[in-house]
Amino acid sequence: MREFTFRPALVGADQTWALKDGYLMRKGGDRAIKLSEVTRANWNDMTLRGVRSTWLQLRDAKGVVKVEGSDSGGDANRATLLQLIDSVLLELETDAPDLEVRVDGGDAFRRAMFIILALGALGGLFFFYAGATGMVKRGDVWAMLGGGLGAVFAGYLAWTYAPWQSAVFMKPGELAHLIRANG
Repeated sequence: MREFTFRPALVGADQTWALKDGYLMRKGGDRAIKLSEVTRANWNDMTLRGVRSTWLQLRDAKGVVKVEGSDSGGDANRATLLQLIDSVLLELETDAPDLEVRVDGGDAFRRAMFIILALGALGGLFFFYAGATGMVKRGDVWAMLGGGLGAVFAGYLAWTYAPWQSAVFMKPGELAHLIRANG
């Protein structure tokens, strides 16, 4: 049995996770998940305003188990979380060889990002329109420039998260190698 203890957030108590006989379980958690029965897996690692959020979500017939953590810098907690995720991915490679891990956070995350960014692009277009039609008292050019750049940037990002775009999948071993290289 291998145990991994880390603090998943800046504030809160430590969690202890264990890998034993093909099962992943959290000490004090409500259930264990058998890795050979995992039907879907989602991975995401993103940073927003200096806080990095990382999660691996595993789904089987009984529900979802999510290993997650957030931090504001590379500390021992993040290193332990990544070691746990690496170990889980390597076990999945052998226990569920046909499984592919989705590396974009999942459908709900993509839809939320698309909606937020599409609204940002519309806001940028409004600023551009306001500047072009003289609806602002001063700084017409700045309104057009800022609105245009905001619309293009947010529009591009919205396009990358668009629900009709195909999701990106990786084999668990490939993802583990990528995480180790960039962790």
